[in-house]
Parts: sequence; structure tokens; C-alpha cells
Amino acid sequence: TAKRSLVASAMGAGASSKGSRFWGAPSSKYGAGRAVIEVTAPPGPEEDPFPPKGTQPWDPSLAWSSGSRATAEHTLLTGPEQREVMEVLQSSRIVRLRLQGGFRSLRQLVDSAHIEEHPPGSILCGDTCWADGHRVVLSGMARVVLALEGPGQGSEVASLRQGDTFGWPSFLSAEEEETTEAWNRCQPRVEVGAHEALRVAVLSDDEGLDALTYNQRAHSNQMPGLRYGGGPHQEDKTRSVSKRSSRRALTLTTQANNTVSSGGNEFAKAKLSDRFARLWLVASAPAKGLVAVPAGMPRAHFQAALWSPLLDRFEELLDEIRRRKTAGYRIHDCFPLQGYQIAELKDHVFHLTELWYGCERGGNVSAMYRWFCEAMDLLGVTAYHYEDIPRVKSPDGWATVVDGAARQAALKNKGGSDALYVSTGGVAQRQGRSAIDNTVLRNVFMLHEAQELLIGRRLRKFLCSFIKMRQRCILRRLEEKLQLDLHWLAQVGGPGRGHRVVKNVLSCLTSEELEVAGIDASGACFRALKLHGAVLAGYGQLEPSQQKVVWETVRKLLKRIHSPTEHTGEPRADSEDCFERYVAWCRDYPGEYFEGSRERHISAMVGGLFANKIVIIRRSAMERMTLARYFPLAWIRIQPLWGYSSSGPMLLRPQHVREASNVRANECPYASLHGMSLSAGGFASDSRSGAVKKTSHRGYTLLMELQWVRDPKANIENWYITDVEKIVHEAYQLNPHGPASMMLPGEIFVNVGQNPKVGSSIKQTQHTQLCQGSVLSYPILQMKSDSGPRHSTELG
Repeated sequence: TAKRSLVASAMGAGASSKGSRFWGAPSSKYGAGRAVIEVTAPPGPEEDPFPPKGTQPWDPSLAWSSGSRATAEHTLLTGPEQREVMEVLQSSRIVRLRLQGGFRSLRQLVDSAHIEEHPPGSILCGDTCWADGHRVVLSGMARVVLALEGPGQGSEVASLRQGDTFGWPSFLSAEEEETTEAWNRCQPRVEVGAHEALRVAVLSDDEGLDALTYNQRAHSNQMPGLRYGGGPHQEDKTRSVSKRSSRRALTLTTQANNTVSSGGNEFAKAKLSDRFARLWLVASAPAKGLVAVPAGMPRAHFQAALWSPLLDRFEELLDEIRRRKTAGYRIHDCFPLQGYQIAELKDHVFHLTELWYGCERGGNVSAMYRWFCEAMDLLGVTAYHYEDIPRVKSPDGWATVVDGAARQAALKNKGGSDALYVSTGGVAQRQGRSAIDNTVLRNVFMLHEAQELLIGRRLRKFLCSFIKMRQRCILRRLEEKLQLDLHWLAQVGGPGRGHRVVKNVLSCLTSEELEVAGIDASGACFRALKLHGAVLAGYGQLEPSQQKVVWETVRKLLKRIHSPTEHTGEPRADSEDCFERYVAWCRDYPGEYFEGSRERHISAMVGGLFANKIVIIRRSAMERMTLARYFPLAWIRIQPLWGYSSSGPMLLRPQHVREASNVRANECPYASLHGMSLSAGGFASDSRSGAVKKTSHRGYTLLMELQWVRDPKANIENWYITDVEKIVHEAYQLNPHGPASMMLPGEIFVNVGQNPKVGSSIKQTQHTQLCQGSVLSYPILQMKSDSGPRHSTELG
């Protein structure tokens, strides 16, 4: 018969083998001074005391008490096993998440790990499955089942695959122990797949390694894609959000403390959402999804612990954009996320929706697309608000006419604002083969261009620091005269109401009073202080005329280091200097090899760096200066893409090639939540850094930072080439996978299509059009043929 418990030699002092029964439990026995893990086989069908899988009743005796957990010394991992555990850990969900600041190194985790193997068809339950450390799946598949409908029932709430994690930390507080009891009342069990054994690495020394729940990550500012950073004035830009989060964290803490005083059971209920979230954040989605679970408990905890906080963070990010715009930051400094953080946030939304809809349906980024378009509209990337443009709908509802004259007038204003942005030191946003080929700005510059971009930015900040010093001197002088603490009220991190007080106080002072105090009322420092009511936070808070003066001064200072005969203008494509032609090529043909040659492209890049003729700036730095932000979508082409010309058919893209799409807002919208998706396959844009640093900071790989050309043939034209497969893949990732009754709050249906030549003004750059809508939005798509579908011999 099968062994049903850990052997006595593996039990700790005072421990009892009672309650340790579960099928597939690892047993231990001593040999040569160490314990060897031995896997027990599940019982045969004739001796199985439980009903078939999914219907067995819950046995409370299977849950170990906190004082009777089995302890045993385990064999040290061999070299191949250590490498296997390390590789899986580096790509695991729990490491990809933002972890608590003091987590131990991966090497220490690997050294403390031991491997368990559970045979196919085994069932794991009780504290032997969930307590005593995290368990990282090395191979095999399993599913997490809760008996929420009563004895003999089971609902899948998560699945486990390679890289997934289950279990709780080895060290739990008394409050967490109460939560564990509430979790055990859900009768959780892990059912191993019938075809392959489940191999897991148990991390015994896992103190500090715990995936934060979404609420905790929000309060600690450690959520994916929400680590504010990049650009100047980082401390000020995080102020309002962090203060709001602190207030909300204080409120939740107070409520929790009040609940504890009234009864531990109520506290355990409140913390049960965090326990569910810990599992969902580090495990894979169930097959049918949480939406298909008969009991409402998992759906309720999903909404409370994961989805609702996500929507709250979306709103907080929009509030942060509004605050920065009100404070006068430059447009590229108003967006609070860096490029890789946007991708992290997109991945997180996809994972949450996959939990909801199930891995059979798949996740989507519909809510992400909606928020992203709203953020770009609020930011001012779009030339106008679509709701402000007059529209006329036909009586039959088949057509909507957008006022072209109003759109044209708005576009003229957009061109003026872009010119002002560049004239005050902003990076030119026009490049490439078309007007929309500026999603990824070039990062290759001539030496004088890089000096203006990098050293010029430093000089601007240096000059702004002098303005700040002068403003502080002005406030100190007025404090002595007015006996009012203006300096504290005008601090960047001070209360918003205080800024209004400072503006009102400075407005009521006459020129004579200011002159007596030794203050020039017409000076730039005093005017900026009077305009914002706060000490200067950045270059963008200066008036446009003052910005031009500062930038021209910076350019004059930089010109002194160049020889009179040196060319300091835009790089020319017809220059005799090959390095200048190379930089011009990267500007005019992003994502393609220099003059069509890979060898020439690499030689020019490496030679220019060695000769100090060109400068390459990291892509992550250039993305902070880009107005047209985007989030990526990756997919694999299944069928080849063919085009047709006067010379006959031509193969444009082969099958089984990796494709990438960059989703951005349409700067000239003519539909609700109008966006575009452009091909991004030219650059190595799908590689991410897997290194885990002490700060858990994740960024781009070296190839992505260099904007390494990966597939120059990915840049194809838009006219006469309808890429149906691109439309299908993007529609699948951007839309919820179910009826409207299944949709999560904040999700929308997104219409994806490609304009024909008659309706497209962009020829050189392939792109699809995205907007809010579905079949119900277009009566023509609801028409049915009287005779039904008909076979076409021409189409085969």
C-alpha cells in the first residue's frame, strides 16, 4: 500500500505524524547524516478512500496545527538543480513583481531551497501545501481548487505552471495566523495534473520574500508601472500621489485596527482579500476564469483586492497629470510613467483580465487602452478634444460627419505649439518616412546635437537653480517686512492652498513697496514667483518668452566650444561625412539598416563611437522626451503577408515571424478614444531585462537601449496592403473575450481596422486605426444576406 505520512525520522521534536496525511506527500528518511526526499505514490483506485477528484469532502484533520509542522534536513541541491531553480526564479512571477525592499538575494533563496516532487493525480492540502515557505513550480501543472459550494464540490480559482508560486511565508504574525484559519475554511487544495509530476522548489529561507497585494503595492508606491520617476523634479512630482496614498493607507489601517478590537474573525475576513491577491499575483489564470466560478466569493475578493484598486490608480495617475499641468510642467514631464513602466502596467492589466476571463479565453488590455487614450487627451498630445469638434449623424444612423474645418483649425494650433516646444529646447518630434513615424525617436546624434540635448539640459537646470535662489531671497526679504512665513507657504512640497496665499499676497503689493524692499517688480524671478505662488520647480514653469531667452543663452554658451568652421546644424543626408549621413539616415529611416547594408550600419555605428563623431543616448532617456507615448503589443504571424504590384505578387512578411505593434493615441482624432497601432518590429523592442537588482529596478536590455535594428523589413507601406492578421491579433488583445455581461468595470469594446487608400493620408507607414466601438456601432456590419454565405471559386 502507498505510504500516507512522513516517516517518523523526518518529524521534528514533539511533532506528531497525525494530520500529515495527503496523497503525494514527500517523505524523508535519514541516510549518511542527511535526509533524502522520497516521493510516495498515490493510492490505487481500489484503495482510494476519497471520491473522484473534485468531489472529495474536506477533512479538517489534514490541516496541520501551527505547532506540529514537520521539519527535516534536506539534501543540498546539485549544481544542475541549483541552476534550474535559479533560472525558474529569475523568470517567476514573484520575482517579476515589485518585492519588499529587504528581500534576500536569489542566491540565498536557492541555497535554502529543496525540491519536492508530487506524482501525477496527487492532491495536496493543509498546511503542508500552503505553509512553511513559498513553493515555486519547476515543472508540471496543477490547479488550485476551493470547496466553496459545500462538501463534495470544488471550483478552480487558479492554475500553476512553471514559474508560478503558491504558499505563504515561513514566518507569519498572529494576525496572519487568523487569516490562515479563514483561508483554510475555504478548503483549498492543489490538484496535480494527470499526465506529469509536479516538481516544486520549497524556499525555506524566504523571510522578506512575499508578493505584495495590490493595495499594499499602491500604498508603498511599488505597483508595476507606478514607480514614479524620470525627468526632473521627481520628488515634487510624486508628492501629491504619495500623500493621497498615505492618507488612504492611514484610513485603511485605522479601519483594520477598529475591526481587530471588535473581533479577530472580522479582521481575518478583511485580510482574506490580501491572501487571495497573494495567490493570484503569482499564479496563472484558471481555465474558465473567475467569472465562471459559481460562488461569488472569489469574484468579490478579486474586485476588492485587485481590480478596484487598479481603477483607483488609473484615476490617481490622471489626477497627477492634471496637477503637473496646473503647476506648469513641460508637456513631456507631465506624464508620470516611463516607457518600461507603461509596459509593466500593460502586462499587469493583461494578467488580471486573464484571471477574470480564464486562460482559455485569454486576457486583454481594453481598460489599459481606455485609460491611455484619456491620459493622452488630458496631456495635450492630441490636437483637440474629439468631443469639442462638431459632428452630425445621419437620420438612419449609418454615417457620422465630422466638421473638417474645425479639425483643420485645431491642427494649425497644434503645429504652432510644437514649434514653440522645439524653440524652447524641446526635442523635435518630426522624423521618419511620414508624420506618424515618430513613435520611437532616434537616439543617434551628432556630437553638437548631443551637447545641446544633454549639456544644454544641465545648463538649463543650472540657470533655473539661480532663479530659485533669487526667489528665496525675495521671500526672505518680504517675510521680514510683512511678518509672514511666505517661504514655507511657497515651498514646492507645501500645501496647495499656500500657493494661492502667496500669489494673493504678492499681487497686493505695490511697486513702491517692492522697490523699498529692494525687489524688481518687472524681473523674471519675481514674475514667475507671482505667477505660480511657489518657488520655481522646473524650466517649464517659466513664461514662454523667458524659456526662449534661457535656451538661446544656453546655445550661445555651447557654441563657444565649437570651431567656426564646424557644422552645427541638422545632419545632412548628402554630406560627405559618412557619420553625418548615418545620423541623417537614422532620422529619416528609423528601424532600417544604413543604406540597406547591415555591415555598413554596424561599422558606421561602432566607428562613429570610437571616433567620437556620434553619440548614442539610451532609449529609456529618449522616451522621456517623446510626446507620443505608447504601449507595446507582441504577436506571431501565422500566415505570410502578400502584396501585389504591376510586376505581380510579392512576399512582404513570412509566416512564423515575430511582430510587434506600438499602440498610441491619434493626434487628430475623428472617433471616440481614437488611437493607432504602428509596426515596431524594426527595433529590438520585445526584449526586457531579467536582472534582479537590489532595488528591484527593471529596465530595458542593452540591445533595446541601443535601439538595435532587428528586422528592417518590418517597416512596410500602408496603401494597397491590408494586413488582416495584424487587425485580428490586435482586436483580440484589445477587446474583452465575452459578452457585455462578463465585462469588468472600465472595459470597452475597441474597433480595429485599416483604412484603404481613399481614406488614408499616410502611405509610407503601415498602421491600423483604433477607436471605441463594436458591431452594434455600425449598422452596415449588422446586415445579413438573404441567401446566406456563398462560395467564391476565385478566392478558393
